[in-house]
Amino acid sequence: MLMEFGKYKFEVTEEFPDNTPNRDMALAVFQAYQSYGFMAQLGWGYVISGLKNSVKIDDTDARKAIQQNVNEMIEGLGMLYCFSIWDHHMDPLPKGTQDTIVNEWMTDEERQRFLAYKHVRHSVGHCWSGRRAEGLRKEFEAEMNGKHPLHGLSWDETNDTIDMSGGGLALSCYQFLKDLSQTVAGHLMNNNKP
Repeated sequence: MLMEFGKYKFEVTEEFPDNTPNRDMALAVFQAYQSYGFMAQLGWGYVISGLKNSVKIDDTDARKAIQQNVNEMIEGLGMLYCFSIWDHHMDPLPKGTQDTIVNEWMTDEERQRFLAYKHVRHSVGHCWSGRRAEGLRKEFEAEMNGKHPLHGLSWDETNDTIDMSGGGLALSCYQFLKDLSQTVAGHLMNNNKP
């Protein structure tokens, strides 16, 4: 399958042999992995680094406030983009298959981190001004209170808000999803549940 991004074209694996264990799930997860690989070639690092998004005005206080909003928007858009790739490859699968992948083919740690990132993605997509979505709160809170909280995210437990303006959240989510899709595709293709 040829995926096109403007003038750039990338070849994505269309078929696995019929005897591949968990063939359809493995193919979908592997295609997600390939798509994450293309992201790096399509300006992802440039956008996330903030090089193109630097606010330049003389009023220092206004510049800081506007820059914080720009940073938060860029991180939020990155989160939406990361999960839109995952969803693009999972949506064609039969209903419930994505839940099977998450619940049976990821380790407990991978699942919790995946769902914590997904909570942030839902918060970005359905809330405003740092408010948190209702779904997946328990998984998010467990991850944030664990040994390795999500990088690039501040959680104000008192006001129950999140702040992504520090930078790095979308990039760490991207790297996690890329690595996770490769690992899960391997488990599926080898019929080896973690």
